[in-house]
Amino acid sequence: MKSEINNKINLAIAEDNILSQMLFTLVVQKHGGFNLLKIAPNGEELLEWLAQTPIQPDACILDYHMPILNGVGTAKRLRKDYANILLFGCTSSTIEKEKREMIDIGFIAVFYKEIQDICKLLEHIILHKATQS
Repeated sequence: MKSEINNKINLAIAEDNILSQMLFTLVVQKHGGFNLLKIAPNGEELLEWLAQTPIQPDACILDYHMPILNGVGTAKRLRKDYANILLFGCTSSTIEKEKREMIDIGFIAVFYKEIQDICKLLEHIILHKATQS
């Protein structure tokens, strides 16, 4: 659901690395097409926030490797409780098995944590959301 106020895509991110959090924030703000609703340091905190927030994100970007609840575990719970949220992965891992695992459980796409790939990821979210509407 797009925000009625500014017609931007509502986005939430689960990422444990503070530098990656800062990179995501910078790129998302510079892009301008998103409302960055939440950056959580792990999947458990993201799920707790989702249970309390009145505004649900249209899409979530999840890191694969996080403490407490990783991206795969988070995605499984999101699929069960929030099936309408689009899931995208972002990782610094080059292990293809991990990317495949993310795709197999319902991630639309998985990107690397580099500026160029994060920009591509945001465009991918916009295109996918447009085809859903």
